[in-house]
Amino acid sequence: MVEAALERGARLPAWADEAPELLQGDEFYISAFMELSTCRQLGFGGEGQIPWTAMMIFADRYELGDMTDAFVEAMRALDLEYLQWRQK
Repeated sequence: MVEAALERGARLPAWADEAPELLQGDEFYISAFMELSTCRQLGFGGEGQIPWTAMMIFADRYELGDMTDAFVEAMRALDLEYLQWRQK
């Protein structure tokens, strides 16, 4: 989206200037979080957490092995931030 705006000579939205710089490997975690977010339970109380089972299936699918615990910890941290943001 940002690249398309730059090609057209359009002004970038404010969020584009405020976006954090991604480090190598961050895209994997962001993509994983987006995929895993589709596994949330929705109910009267709103959105639920990403299920642990979904994270484990994802970790197995991508053969994370020894990195599985770190992956789950990262997903839990992203999920917590996301759910707090949604409550606001």
